[in-house]
Amino acid sequence: AWGRSTLVALNAADGKELWTKTLKAKGVYGGRCSLAVSDGRIYCPDGGDEPAVVALDAKTGQEIWRRPLGIEDGPCVAAPCAAGGLVFAGTAPSFGLVNLKEKVQGSTVALDAATGEIKWRTKGIGGYRPVVSDGGLFIRDNAVVQADVDVTFDPPWTQDLMSDAARLQLGLM
Repeated sequence: AWGRSTLVALNAADGKELWTKTLKAKGVYGGRCSLAVSDGRIYCPDGGDEPAVVALDAKTGQEIWRRPLGIEDGPCVAAPCAAGGLVFAGTAPSFGLVNLKEKVQGSTVALDAATGEIKWRTKGIGGYRPVVSDGGLFIRDNAVVQADVDVTFDPPWTQDLMSDAARLQLGLM
């Protein structure tokens, strides 16, 4: 719900509230408005003091698991996506302009959809919502990275998105 840290499930037929779930993070980041739904579960980011991804039962709103992500890669968690029995989420130091000279650059995390167990974590690649399409995982940072949707992280290609002018302005050249 806009302006509060509560997830609200509505009946699609009549719009009546089915359940609510209060999240632990203070405030709302717009990326939380986009949730992953798969196999009767809702996967929700929860940032702030205890950044995490939470799995909820879609019918009841009951928490199935909560996976704390730590703050070493940034306290902000972008909206996750789910595919192939995994849940992917990005972390970032902030949701504003990221200082590329800082040590904390974000990450992308792959979680087991059933248990929340961390399968892999990329350091320095992430911060935005990952996208899954045609069996591939696409991660946007200052580049687009393509990887297979599986329990490893071995990207076959990366495409740099940052212009030379941006690199110069940020002092990276």
